[in-house]
Order: sequence, then structure tokens, then C-alpha cells
Amino acid sequence: MDPSENVADLPPIPESRPYDDGPGAIENIHNKAHDIFPVPFSGIKLLINKGLSPHFQVSHSLTLSSSESAGYRFGATYAGHNKVSESEAYPVLMGELQPNGQLQAQIVNQISPLCRARYLAQIQKCQMAGQQISAEL
Repeated sequence: MDPSENVADLPPIPESRPYDDGPGAIENIHNKAHDIFPVPFSGIKLLINKGLSPHFQVSHSLTLSSSESAGYRFGATYAGHNKVSESEAYPVLMGELQPNGQLQAQIVNQISPLCRARYLAQIQKCQMAGQQISAEL
């Protein structure tokens, strides 16, 4: 730089800004690339969802493949009238039933503005196979 130049005449130096959210965790570095690849699936799946009311929805799923998850499933979801935000309403009850008697159910409820409770249950061969209770603060 020539000492005769006035500092006020120089163009401003652009600020180097760090990433707004940071580059992320190293484990997630390839997530965006993997999102564009199709999921390999051998077979066919038919999924029908029907909203019966603004709070109740049913689904039918038929999967034909060589895997163990093949077959028919019936599901139902109920979202309650207690709106916490535009996209959240509680309690939420979800269930999925298979013809072999396997049932998976989940209940989520906002107990207070700071506490959300979740209960999961699984029934296999007409017996309780597992249960889980958790709370988010």
C-alpha cells in the first residue's frame, strides 16, 4: 500500500462471518447427499390414508414383499382439541393393528406447558410385550 493513499479512500474489507448454524456434526455430513437417493425396496406397498374428521384419521397399508414386514396393517390417529400451537394438539393417540394380533399404541399428552408425557405399549400374541413411559421437560 502506498503511504500517500488515504485510508478513507480504500474499499471496505468484507467481514468474514462464521456459519450461522455451524457446519453441523461430523456424523451428519452426508445426510443431504443421502436424502436424494431412492430407498431400495423389493416389492410393492399400497398406503391409503383417510381423514374422517379434523381430529381423526385412519390408514390402511398393504405390503407385498419377501421380508417379514409384509402384510396388512390398520392404523388410527386421534389428535385432541387442546391446541398448544397451530401445528400441535393434545392428547395424541396412535395405534397400529396387524391381523396376527400385534398391536402398537402410543399416547402423547401435554401435561403442563413445560412437561410432555409419552406412553408406548406393544402387544404380541395377545400378551403385553413391552411398555415405555417417558417425559420431556
